[in-house]
Amino acid sequence: MRVTVLGIGSPQPGDGAGWEALETLRRGLAPPPGVRLAWQALAHPALDLLPALDGADAALLLDALAPGEGPSRLLRRHQLAALARGPLSGHGMSLAEMLALGGSLGLLPPRLSILGLGTDWPERATALARQWLAGLSAEASGA
Repeated sequence: MRVTVLGIGSPQPGDGAGWEALETLRRGLAPPPGVRLAWQALAHPALDLLPALDGADAALLLDALAPGEGPSRLLRRHQLAALARGPLSGHGMSLAEMLALGGSLGLLPPRLSILGLGTDWPERATALARQWLAGLSAEASGA
């Protein structure tokens, strides 16, 4: 199973949480048997998100929640409508809009989740990422 982990951010001050999360998780998450992890930082998700998802069986997107949005949370693909209020931005086009476009075009992997990085990053967000990966592993093994 090919799993893509994408950190959304930029080199602008205050916009690096997605990239920081990507590096933290890259160092701290070992792929379970049968899972191949691909890691990528995105600075221009409006242009690069859909091509970065190409060929993935599953994907985890890492993006900072807007200030005041509270603790980190994991949203599954069926919960993407919750993004319409805009706590996650995707830099120019909302993340919800980009994912809706990808879904309409049939370009999203079957298993896609977004990890919104909140006030409790990195502790809770790291635990959520581990939980998500363990769930994928169990699903792949038929458990």
